[in-house]
Amino acid sequence: METKFRQAGLLPPEKLGGYLQPYEHDWHGKTDAANVVGFLPGTDPVLRGEVVIVSAHHDHLGRNTGSGCPDGRHGDRIHPGANDNASGSAAMLELAFALSSRANELKRTVLFLSVDGEECGCTGAKHYVYEDPVFALEDTVYVLNIDQIGEDAWLEKHRKPRRVDHGADCEVDGEVFARRGIKAATLVGHNSHYHSPEDTVGHMDFPEAMKVVDRALELVWNAAQAPSDQAAVTRGEP
Repeated sequence: METKFRQAGLLPPEKLGGYLQPYEHDWHGKTDAANVVGFLPGTDPVLRGEVVIVSAHHDHLGRNTGSGCPDGRHGDRIHPGANDNASGSAAMLELAFALSSRANELKRTVLFLSVDGEECGCTGAKHYVYEDPVFALEDTVYVLNIDQIGEDAWLEKHRKPRRVDHGADCEVDGEVFARRGIKAATLVGHNSHYHSPEDTVGHMDFPEAMKVVDRALELVWNAAQAPSDQAAVTRGEP
């Protein structure tokens, strides 16, 4: 992912000294993990200080050996995770390359956040939000998370829940941002082989996935280009 961010022309955040945001999560034992972060700076004198985030998680279950993030069903077989969430990661990269080609037109800064540890309780998103935000959260106006779009997808808007503490459970990374009052949504779909060794490329619907990528690009572009009126940032949402 770090290589692809560099190839797309994304800039590494100065405060990280590179693209990697390492952290340690505790899930069946302490484990080293890392988010990957890159951004395209906005060009509007007024709006470039505001940030739109595109996120997707790059982790999955790996081998289910009783460590990491196991689900306890399939022994030590490899879980490929084609839909969950190679599909979302690939979509995020498509957006990175597409927006990079029009970087000089972007009004707001667009940050791409490839998060680790989603399968372990959204630890990567929690680390970014609660421990080490690259840009101030109060300047983050919209988050679009992409997760499992290999069969179909719909836009799920997240509402700020009553429980907002660091340890609260989550289903997807977008919820972590919503807890801090940030407008967030997730493009998410069905997965007929959820958390299964059968979650392979052969079960992906690529034409459908590309439609979702086009929708994601529209949402992010609208958020990056909307007027300063905050209510207008998500006008592209249904």
